[in-house]
Amino acid sequence: MGLILKPSEVKNCAKQVRAGIEGSRKSYAGALQVVQNFAGNEALKSKSWDTAKGKIVESHQLIVQGIVAAQESMVSELSTAEEVLDGEERNEEQLIQDIIRLEEECERYIEMIKKLSKLASRSMIASWSISRLISHYQEMLETTKKELELVKEELNKLYDQAEQTSALFKTIGTLLHAVECAINDAEVYISGRGELSDGSWGTLIPTMVEEINAVINKEKTVNVQYGESTRQFLKEHEGMWETVVETKGVYSIGYGCDFTKESAPELYQKYVINGEKITEEDADILLDEKVVLFVQELDKFVDTNQLDINQNQYDALVSYFYNNGPYVFTDAVYNSWIEKEGEYAVRAEARKCLKEYLINENGNYNEQTIINLFVASKGPNIKYEYITRRTDEANLFNKKEND
Repeated sequence: MGLILKPSEVKNCAKQVRAGIEGSRKSYAGALQVVQNFAGNEALKSKSWDTAKGKIVESHQLIVQGIVAAQESMVSELSTAEEVLDGEERNEEQLIQDIIRLEEECERYIEMIKKLSKLASRSMIASWSISRLISHYQEMLETTKKELELVKEELNKLYDQAEQTSALFKTIGTLLHAVECAINDAEVYISGRGELSDGSWGTLIPTMVEEINAVINKEKTVNVQYGESTRQFLKEHEGMWETVVETKGVYSIGYGCDFTKESAPELYQKYVINGEKITEEDADILLDEKVVLFVQELDKFVDTNQLDINQNQYDALVSYFYNNGPYVFTDAVYNSWIEKEGEYAVRAEARKCLKEYLINENGNYNEQTIINLFVASKGPNIKYEYITRRTDEANLFNKKEND
């Protein structure tokens, strides 16, 4: 099941956490009242009571710190939720299926336009009706492209919202539990009734307070990113095409940069009609432009699963995504390949195994397992095994940064 974001569920979570804070405050207020009652009783002056008072003072200070921090975090995170969420419910799997469907529709319209254009060039009979059909399909193509862009925007919104709200209220929940333990122990010290906790709140609350302050003031630090090392690895494995290569109406040039007459008319004019050769500088520019979507989807995969990877591992995964498609690890792509059965299903399962291993063994990867999983997942064209590229990616993934 893919990512689903329901703003109503996030808001319900916020209400529950707010109720937890209020409950902790009321519970602490009751305990504090008991403290005051005992402190005012002259008959309770004793060594044991003095010891209990010392324990209570410690509890009191940490409870106050915890509740204040929880309140500050709640205000900050509710503000974040209100800024991020727009009330729309979004389903990753459905959106990706829509993208695949719309992309296939675009391809069908392009194919129909090509066929009709060839027919019109061969015969003057009823050419006006063919022209009308071409215009009709061109309009349908443009409409579908616009719809496709809107769906892609919705998918990006989903990922952005998920990233910004995934950690909301989790730290507060842990903190509130520690505060409740501290309150419990304070009441036990005062009344002599009940059972003490394991006392871990004594170290946990200060730690949680620090973490909450860090979250409130958090600024994202990018440790790995697309750069020269990524580009060079892609260039080595894509190979350089100075002139266009055409496959069923799709043209390729430079370092694996694909386009059609409709998707990039300026490239079509320059490299197909004019027959120009692409320079290495322009090929680098095209590569950097094309790779943006693939890098965005990889970054979301890394951030969502909080993967601890180095630059070599990042470069290897960029190559893997660039070759297999930006949505290679999504449920929608997995399901669509499973439905095709045969070799498609085999490769879908292999990709899933690689994806799950990357997530579950985060940072603790076995080198041979990585090689096996990369190679087993093969690639997008079932005519080829992709052994060399997958092996090179796995070896780069396993390479230490200083090697």
